[in-house]
Amino acid sequence: MKNNIQKSFVFLYPLLQIQSKRSIKPLKTYMYCDGIEGEILICVYKVNHKYWNSFNEKILLKHKLLKSIVPLTDKKYAYIFDLSTFKEDYNLISIGEYHSLSQFTKTCIMSFDHINFDEIKLCLFDKQGTAPEREKETYKLSKESIEYGEFLINR
Repeated sequence: MKNNIQKSFVFLYPLLQIQSKRSIKPLKTYMYCDGIEGEILICVYKVNHKYWNSFNEKILLKHKLLKSIVPLTDKKYAYIFDLSTFKEDYNLISIGEYHSLSQFTKTCIMSFDHINFDEIKLCLFDKQGTAPEREKETYKLSKESIEYGEFLINR
C-alpha cells in the first residue's frame, strides 16, 4: 500500500459508520496521541463548510463513540473517538495485518467510498499491507486539552 495513504482514514474511519457520500470528511485522522492510551481515532475537522453545523449536530455530537472534542484553532477541532469496541481489529491495523480483520470491519471498509478501492481490497484479502508509520499517525495534544474536551462533551 502506498505510504502517502493515511491508513487511519482508510481502515479506522469507516468503523464510525458515517455515510461517506453525504458527510464532511476530516482533514486528517490519527491513530495515536501523546497522552492518550488505548484505541482511539482522532479526526481533525475544519469548520468552513456550509453544512458543518448540521453535520456536527446530527452526526458527530450524537456519535456513541465520541470521547472528546479539542479546539485547535477557531476553525479547527479534533474529535476523539473511542474505538475500544474494535480493540482486536485496531491492534491488527496497527501492525498492518489487514487480511486478518473481522468480517464486520472488512465490510465497513469495503462499503466506504474509497479512491484506491482496488488497492485496499488487495490489503484486506491478499495478505498485503504495511503497518502505519507511528510518527505519521500520531497527533500531539496536551493532557489538559483532552480533559477539557471531555468536560465539554459531558456537561
